[in-house]
Amino acid sequence: MLRRFEPLTDDTGNALCARFPAAAAAVLAAGVDAYETESVWVQTCGEPACAAAFCILQKSGAAAVYAQAGADRSELRAFLQAGGVRTVRAGGPAFADVPGAERIVLMTRRTPPAKRTAGPAAAVCDDFSALYRLLCRAAGLSADSMQANAWVARAARSFFAGRACAYAARGETGALAATATVRTVGRFAVLEDVAALPAYRGQGLARACVEAACRHAQEAGCVPALLCRETAAGFWTACGFATQETIYTGKLSNGEIF
Repeated sequence: MLRRFEPLTDDTGNALCARFPAAAAAVLAAGVDAYETESVWVQTCGEPACAAAFCILQKSGAAAVYAQAGADRSELRAFLQAGGVRTVRAGGPAFADVPGAERIVLMTRRTPPAKRTAGPAAAVCDDFSALYRLLCRAAGLSADSMQANAWVARAARSFFAGRACAYAARGETGALAATATVRTVGRFAVLEDVAALPAYRGQGLARACVEAACRHAQEAGCVPALLCRETAAGFWTACGFATQETIYTGKLSNGEIF
């Protein structure tokens, strides 16, 4: 049975993860953003009732779903279709058999803040346009103006609300060469948008941005965390992160909801 959870704020996000540890995956996937989150639902099953799935609905028509192996996928499908959800990020053991499901790992870092060492330095950066251009160049994408405006607007809102902070390292010319963003989601500090320009990879610049983000997070009492592909787990292990859970996930759209 699906029942509505309390409005998803930082405090209730913490409560959700404390009561249902697996909810962390769904909370991290969707984020805690009063502007974007519409409602949160918990599916229970069995006697005594236990949490089997979590649905986070967003105003944009997207949803994040995390489901245990015993979740009722038929009920989840009917619920999301009835709500007019257009895009679903579905994760958890219940989706291991979904064609094209990708293995994603939830990783956290619980070691003390890393001491500053000699090497590349990273500093807070609030030049959102420059950060967006860096991310597009690192990914080999064109910086479409509409996408740029939307990304900059979201970044600015999160940064000015104190829920996110970006760090950047500069190359020898003084231009931005690498970046990492840390976004506060309840008790987690989620690392996102970690990238370095091709010409500067292997020089420790992205690692410096990650270390700066982790120091900021852990000094604030948050747990650094991230969702990444298994192929990228080696980099994060070298950065002091450990895998907490493997998730089967896929971004499903066009009416094909798992």
